[in-house]
Amino acid sequence: MLQVGPEARQWLEDFLAAMSRCLLELHLDVSFSIEYHDDHIRIDMLGEDSDGFLQKKAEALNALQHILRKCMERPGDTGEIPIVLDSHGYRRLRERELHEMARVGCDQVKNLGTEFTLGPLNPYERRIIHIACQNINGVITHSLGDGVHKRIVIAPAPSEGASARDS
Repeated sequence: MLQVGPEARQWLEDFLAAMSRCLLELHLDVSFSIEYHDDHIRIDMLGEDSDGFLQKKAEALNALQHILRKCMERPGDTGEIPIVLDSHGYRRLRERELHEMARVGCDQVKNLGTEFTLGPLNPYERRIIHIACQNINGVITHSLGDGVHKRIVIAPAPSEGASARDS
């Protein structure tokens, strides 16, 4: 995983340089900082133009992260490369929001005994919700829908004595 970081940074630099050439005279002031964590690599976009990737609910940041992950895949890889592309702390803030949504949803499910459905989320955001809920007793989660943006349902966990038919 450590080799992926510099390779990913180089890919991003080359991609943005090519994009600048294609868009005639556009020069993006963007650089990258890499942090290595136990379960992922975080690449922070820095520079005057890095906030442009956060417009429209960070669509450009999400798209660039998706393309980067796909380009870093190697034959035989299982799952996505654990790269998180961030700009101006957007992902860190969004992760906190998602953890809070998961907590509120779990509390509601446990207090009212009814399902709680979150709005459409991308795969990265759904993973955060699933992980946040997995160690909370009394609730289970599942994704609902088709396509990239699915909803997450937080539901009461079946009681231990109930059979699958009872739930």
